[in-house]
Amino acid sequence: MKRILVGQILLVICCIFYLVWWYRGYRPGVVVSRTGGVNGVLLLATAAFGVAGLICSLTRVQATVEYKIGPMLIVIGGIALYFALLLITRFAFRRVVTTELFLIVGWIMLEMTVINRLHAAEILTEGLVLQDATVWKNFPEQEIIPENNASELYFEEINIEGFVKKLEMLYPDTRYVNRLMTHSWGQTVVRFYDPDGNLIEVGTPMR
Repeated sequence: MKRILVGQILLVICCIFYLVWWYRGYRPGVVVSRTGGVNGVLLLATAAFGVAGLICSLTRVQATVEYKIGPMLIVIGGIALYFALLLITRFAFRRVVTTELFLIVGWIMLEMTVINRLHAAEILTEGLVLQDATVWKNFPEQEIIPENNASELYFEEINIEGFVKKLEMLYPDTRYVNRLMTHSWGQTVVRFYDPDGNLIEVGTPMR
């Protein structure tokens, strides 16, 4: 998740370098080399941050549910959007189609892909993800006994009400051991089974 965030930041930095390069290279009445000197350095920086941001943003995230939008649909939608905007730019506005149109549509497709992957991961607050056994069942190399109650996974969450609300939205069939309750010592907790019967406890931080 942090790598995806880093990727998004790198892409913003890429845009800043690109805008500076564009301003220096296309100022009215000023003729300069767009690939040499300072402009050449700016162009290389743009490419470097862009490629690094693209790689980080496309970091694989383990999906726990099916994608909301099929990856191929994003590709087809991007191509259709590009040609639609190309026709509008060329014939409705009678403007020259530039590389920026391709870059804008490409960025939209990238962000749709990132959002699609994060949605499929169904990440709760504090980075907690409930994964189906199909994701990890081959690693223990032994029988998995669901709901054995031998132990529980414990997490702390400051906004416990927000966590429960998101849990109910993403996993409406969750089986609860106890719904939101407050112990005599002041800690508010919720206990439930994950999709494979592991006991989970989430509570407010103990101070």
